[in-house]
Amino acid sequence: MQRPSPSRLTFVAPAVVCLAVSLVMSLQLARQMREDLYWTPAGEAPRLSAARPRAEVLVGDDLLQDLVAEGRVTVDGARLQPAATTVRFNNIDAVTRAQMIILAAAAGAGIAFLAAAALLPGRARRRAPDVASDVL
Repeated sequence: MQRPSPSRLTFVAPAVVCLAVSLVMSLQLARQMREDLYWTPAGEAPRLSAARPRAEVLVGDDLLQDLVAEGRVTVDGARLQPAATTVRFNNIDAVTRAQMIILAAAAGAGIAFLAAAALLPGRARRRAPDVASDVL
């Protein structure tokens, strides 16, 4: 006995769901990209010297933190103090990484389901028996 092949709807329905989820997530990410919430808050911004593992600010060939420590940087005629220099980081890559992975997985699953539906052989439609002719 041969098993009937699954219906195309079996693959199209989850494809629509996966693609809808990926569309909603991409719209949400696009909206969030315009906001300032990914930057380090000003009150939590690390000192320039503490930002070294993640960032270096160069002035010519010299590190800005070295120039500030040596007193070679002035602002409005006054020496810039090392305590006055802070750095804000844009953490969008760390914040959105998980969302981007889910978005890519949902879009990939939707495309895979659509491809599976397109590759399915068509099933022959069976007509229901004519009940009226059986009664007569």
